Amino acid sequence: MPIQLKCTCGKAVSVRDEMAGKAVKCPACQSVIRVPTVGAAKPAPSSAAKPASSGTPRAATAKPADDFGAGAMDDLFNEAGFQLRTGKACPSCFEPIAADAVLCTKCGFNLETGTKVRAHVAEYEDAQSGDAILKKAARDLELAQKMQDKMAAGSGMPWWMLALVLFMLASVTGVGVIAVNLAKREDATSEFNAVQTLMMLCGVGFSVVGSGAFTVVLYRACMESVKEGLMSLFIPLYILYYGFSRFEVAGKATILGLIASGVGGGLLVAATMQQG
Repeated sequence: MPIQLKCTCGKAVSVRDEMAGKAVKCPACQSVIRVPTVGAAKPAPSSAAKPASSGTPRAATAKPADDFGAGAMDDLFNEAGFQLRTGKACPSCFEPIAADAVLCTKCGFNLETGTKVRAHVAEYEDAQSGDAILKKAARDLELAQKMQDKMAAGSGMPWWMLALVLFMLASVTGVGVIAVNLAKREDATSEFNAVQTLMMLCGVGFSVVGSGAFTVVLYRACMESVKEGLMSLFIPLYILYYGFSRFEVAGKATILGLIASGVGGGLLVAATMQQG
């Protein structure tokens, strides 16, 4: 139930019971009033406080809290964080507000209903919240880590290209060694063609890479469904249709298979024509 208070200026003030033990301001003179705790009883005067005899001067009694002047406890309240301000103040956050204000713009307290508008202060609290700042920093770090991983994955030479380069280097080296040894022999009767052999080896290497790329496309088609896998395996050119229609999944492998198979086939045909 509301707690009834009386200010030193004579103004009667009614506050909610949850304000017990806190300080409020008088709406008339803006003096700070300490709200007593609910159920607190005033101590009864003790008989020991009475004078021993009428001839002895009476001891000075403490002045009641209600008799203090408006600025008697300014230092105490200033030290506790309750600084006196002139003008109307919000009874919830004690921030100054306009004389005709109904809603506090700081805490969202409605002076007419005595409740806080949560939607009014949600954005303000979230913007000032340390949790929101930490969450944003965590999202930025996660995004930066994903970008770094993507760049690291896309950098460098793919394993199949490295294997092809090594195979071609080994082929060139082997063919070159054979050709030099045959050239040093005076009685050499071999019809070894170094260029033809090198073209055949390179053609085989590119063909293997192309076959591997199409094998990857076939594997992804089988992982999607048995139907797609069987159609890609037995229907001519359907694997190309699947690769380009599922470009995000198998498009790069399809293009690699076409290029590598084309280059490998061309080198093999050229080597065969030189033999003929």
